[in-house]
Amino acid sequence: MSGNGQWLEGAVPANWTGGVTIKFAPGIAGIQAPSTVYNARISNLELDGQRCYSARDPKTMPDWTRESLVGPGPDGIQLGGGEPRLDNVWVQCFERHGIYVSGDSTIWHTPPSQPDFWRFDRVSVNSNRGDGIFVKGADSNAGVGTMIDARANGLFGVQDNAQLGNTWIGIGTHTNHNDCCVSGAASSLSSILGRAGTVTVVTTSPVVGLVPDGWVTIAGTANYDGTFKISGFTDASHFQFDKLGDFDRETEGAAARSSTASIYGVWDAAGAYGGCIGGSGQYTTFIQPYVEANQGVGARCIRTGSNVIIYGSNAGVETYGANHASSPSQFLSTPYGPKLFTNQGFSIRRPYDGILLLDLQAGTTANQPESIRFLGYDGAERYHIRADSGSFSFYDAHDRSNFIYKNQGGSLVLRGTNAAGDVEFNRGSGHNVNFYGGSTKLVASVDSSGKGIFDGGIQTPALSGISNTAVVKNLNAELLDGRHASDFLVLGTGARPACDASHHFQFWTVAGGHGVKDTVEVCAKDERDSYAWQILY
Repeated sequence: MSGNGQWLEGAVPANWTGGVTIKFAPGIAGIQAPSTVYNARISNLELDGQRCYSARDPKTMPDWTRESLVGPGPDGIQLGGGEPRLDNVWVQCFERHGIYVSGDSTIWHTPPSQPDFWRFDRVSVNSNRGDGIFVKGADSNAGVGTMIDARANGLFGVQDNAQLGNTWIGIGTHTNHNDCCVSGAASSLSSILGRAGTVTVVTTSPVVGLVPDGWVTIAGTANYDGTFKISGFTDASHFQFDKLGDFDRETEGAAARSSTASIYGVWDAAGAYGGCIGGSGQYTTFIQPYVEANQGVGARCIRTGSNVIIYGSNAGVETYGANHASSPSQFLSTPYGPKLFTNQGFSIRRPYDGILLLDLQAGTTANQPESIRFLGYDGAERYHIRADSGSFSFYDAHDRSNFIYKNQGGSLVLRGTNAAGDVEFNRGSGHNVNFYGGSTKLVASVDSSGKGIFDGGIQTPALSGISNTAVVKNLNAELLDGRHASDFLVLGTGARPACDASHHFQFWTVAGGHGVKDTVEVCAKDERDSYAWQILY
């Protein structure tokens, strides 16, 4: 395309097979809208690159690297100018990407490519050897894609690496980056030798399923283990692959046709990632993406950058794979309704002075339970905060108990979460821990050194001779000889203990009967360090 506002249109929609088709020679790019062309539009067309991808055919699997995914290449549609639009377009079987939104200026340098504000609607990308749709660069933002159907592509169905974010609504993904095939039967090595970057392999028997341009996995050697793209092929017992360096000849080990997982692992290590939806874009939003099974290694196919939001999806936690951006993969989800996935977390901010509220509301005619749940990596509940009819609680799912609970009557319960757990009250240095009865009555206080007062009535068990409602202040406030004041009082019930160091300065008191004098004694030590009870009264 060569002029602003050009519109290339077929006679009938191409939502499925049967539309107007343009076939391109294998290995070349299809339609290009260069950086000089603005507001280009393509609609109602099928584009066929005649180089289909199949996860069951290793010949169709290139040796992808990060560098090989960008710049000039055999893509179905390449977009470099601003505001491009695609409607009712089917793009299949291209040797690299189905559609390349090139905001990275690697295809066209002058003027720089700026395909911002792109718009795709009812676009299908099928069986391309790279990504179905590949978005890249600082000027590929503010686009919207709706009703995208991405099937059986080698890498991602949709990979969005835009710097400032795009929006995708109602994407359907099926069997992209399909991990379908295990490795073949192994054949023993007769000889393997690496010279000048080329490794020559001879096996004792043909490697089952090995084909030209396929992949082979070597195991059990000192220098050659790994998965490699075959670069030279005489037959299934004599072939070559590339590996930098010179290596000694070996005769131990085996060769086998590679599994799809091992091939994808090589791509991953080279920075060419795959799955259903993904990319390193930081502000992309996916709304209600449909994720079919059989995508990604181990069915983990959602691989997005930080700050990406995925709202609503049939995808579960198990589909969220290793992230290929710099931030860790994190997400929020719930089994009760729509899922909201994020890779980094959320920040809710009111950008001016004033109260910030977060409201939870359930029910139309009566109050309903409302909870915030905290889940483990496996989706199991760990804790939840729950507001119920007349009560509010913090719940520990492991011990199946509330550790903070306020009931309808106003009682507040605070307890350890298991039989061995303590309830601790702690305050920073220089401050007290205070306990109040009612709203303002201080009944107990402990300072940061451990000293405290109790200013309440003594109830069960009561001290002999002291009423249950008596107030005792500073009973244990001060220490004498390392002991609290209450340690020195021994009431005369039972047999008087022996006077020794353990009873030093303790008092023994016996109340006399009618007409009989009371007895007060103290355990004391004389100058010979001998302990004895001394009568004071």
